[in-house]
Amino acid sequence: MADLPEPRVTIQTRAFMHTGMDGFGPMGVKIGRRVEKRYGLILTCLSTRAIHLELLHSLSTDSAILGIRRFISRRVDYDDPDALTPKHFLIGSSSPNPILGEFTDDDRFLRRQWQFFQKLADQFWRRWKAEYLPTLLRRKKWNREERPLKVSDVVILTDDAMPRNSWTKGIVVAVFPGKDGRIRVVEVKTSTGVNRRPVAKLIILDVCKSE
Repeated sequence: MADLPEPRVTIQTRAFMHTGMDGFGPMGVKIGRRVEKRYGLILTCLSTRAIHLELLHSLSTDSAILGIRRFISRRVDYDDPDALTPKHFLIGSSSPNPILGEFTDDDRFLRRQWQFFQKLADQFWRRWKAEYLPTLLRRKKWNREERPLKVSDVVILTDDAMPRNSWTKGIVVAVFPGKDGRIRVVEVKTSTGVNRRPVAKLIILDVCKSE
């Protein structure tokens, strides 16, 4: 007999880090005076054998995607450092779901709800960058001095080329004052390494007391 796959014998790991998936049904669901078919999505942790069930409206790809996304939002944990959110208290960490693709204005009129909601989220992201982000990038008049970045400041690395929910958070580990004493470039430590970034491309998060 062959050895079991490594995920089946992994110990000291969170549930659903390695997951198997299958569908079952149909099941009759009474809605008013009629009975409609519904299906189930079963997801099994390969290590602990824990089971998670999701109800699917149909056997379509859209129903499966929505069920998987609901599962991810409730069960899947990530190891990258992140800001404290309510999900940390519910599932142990936040759940930054990946972007499922690019969406156009035509997706607002489709019957596929997951594409419709993704398009609305894209619209919110664009307005957030255009209307709210400038309030975080504080640029006061030059006759008013702002506190410069310092080591241990928590920042967000802005990047217009990256999709929503993908900007990286990091911690300032080094600063480089210019000849005039002003800090325009810093080194930021993120989950992927240390990068040197201009101050103009960073958003400082007010997570500590102001000096």
